[in-house]
Amino acid sequence: MRKVRGVLGTGALWGVAGALFGALVGGLSTLLGGPLFGSLLVGGLWFGSSGFVLGSGFAVMLTVLHGRRSLDDLTPTRAAGWGALVGAGLPLLGTVLLMVSAGLPLMPVLVPILVVDSLFYGALGAALATGTVVAAKRVPESSVGSGAALNELEPPRAVDT
Repeated sequence: MRKVRGVLGTGALWGVAGALFGALVGGLSTLLGGPLFGSLLVGGLWFGSSGFVLGSGFAVMLTVLHGRRSLDDLTPTRAAGWGALVGAGLPLLGTVLLMVSAGLPLMPVLVPILVVDSLFYGALGAALATGTVVAAKRVPESSVGSGAALNELEPPRAVDT
């Protein structure tokens, strides 16, 4: 049950990040002459749902490939690679499944679009995976799953620059 909760939690976190990014893209689209409500809503929903799928996919990959090793063993670079793999695979898998289920041939005109989408979502997945691992490593170990109240935890330490 913990693994399912972790997958859904990571998916939800990435979904919120995706929705905020989509709303930003929608806002920029509105400034360039697009409809206000449609751009914000569609951008937020599209990137939010994409973020949920990416985050859930990353969490499943992390569970399968990282196994029972500790978070200390996971480097941000390795997480970025897995996030990029999940991100790049999403548009490829989605398009192929859509075309096959609709009985349509895979058209050569889709190849450049798939390459651009895979690069974009791969970069997005790598960035979110890196951020997730870096943020998770900053959480004090005593607060993870301990059930401790927030007022019982140590305050964050200042970072020397």
